Amino acid sequence: MEAGTYQIMIGKNVNDIILTADYQVEGQEVMAVQDEVFAKYQACDLQSISQNDFENYFNLEFKQNTMVKGQNLGYNDTLAEMINAKSWIARAVAKWLKNAIAKSEAKGKPDLNLLFNYNMPFRAMGKMTGGLIDQDMVTAILRIVNGHFWSGSSRLIKGYFRNQKRNKADTWYEEDK
Repeated sequence: MEAGTYQIMIGKNVNDIILTADYQVEGQEVMAVQDEVFAKYQACDLQSISQNDFENYFNLEFKQNTMVKGQNLGYNDTLAEMINAKSWIARAVAKWLKNAIAKSEAKGKPDLNLLFNYNMPFRAMGKMTGGLIDQDMVTAILRIVNGHFWSGSSRLIKGYFRNQKRNKADTWYEEDK
């Protein structure tokens, strides 16, 4: 933690501060950084910062994606990684998404919804569809993506009707309140 005196403010909002106090922190002295990479950050010249600059500056190492074609995908993998899926359908969807994103970028108006979905992990599907897809359906979709089309499709269809029934019951309950 950086050493120094910090000011703590308590209030109803930023314009109505009720109490202010100083808090002394015994930590490390942070030396001012004056190098080429830092100057790029200060100037917000992020396009010129290379991966090597970033790794050296923050003392981090990027782990390269080691996905290979035909490897099983899981809940934490993104829709973009379907390009490596066992299922040709999943690979086609990933390719379609990538092409649609490229077309929108070429027009100068990137489609943020497509970009968001393309980089979204499978686990988020349930949360991002307002209850249309539940976690059992996400599991079924992953089965399809991982090359088990028939069993995945069967589970997805059953899950869809089960989820619709549950959503309808939840809607009825909410309307009854």
